[in-house]
Amino acid sequence: MCPRTSDVSEVSAGVVVLGSIISTRSGVPLDSYAATWLFTPLGIQNVEWRRSPDGHATGGGGMRLRPRDMAKFGNLYVNGGVVVVTASNYDSTQNEPGFQILSGGVLPAVQ
Repeated sequence: MCPRTSDVSEVSAGVVVLGSIISTRSGVPLDSYAATWLFTPLGIQNVEWRRSPDGHATGGGGMRLRPRDMAKFGNLYVNGGVVVVTASNYDSTQNEPGFQILSGGVLPAVQ
């Protein structure tokens, strides 16, 4: 075990850097990118991001989601990245270009 050298432990620096890379490479802010490619397809609308001092969304924790929306990420993990579509949660907007409905699931289309 490493000795504690301060009262502050920064464990999210790598995720912050990853968020910056996604934003830079995509050409859009991280929160907009995530809304387009992750949250909207999952039906998640209310997301609060931790923001840097200059107002940009960061990927290093502090995001606020409703419990039912957090559960959607657990569902993705359990189902190997496939969103299970049932009659009760089907949303016709998921059948837009960029998504394919395959054997009971929604997968991002390969581009």
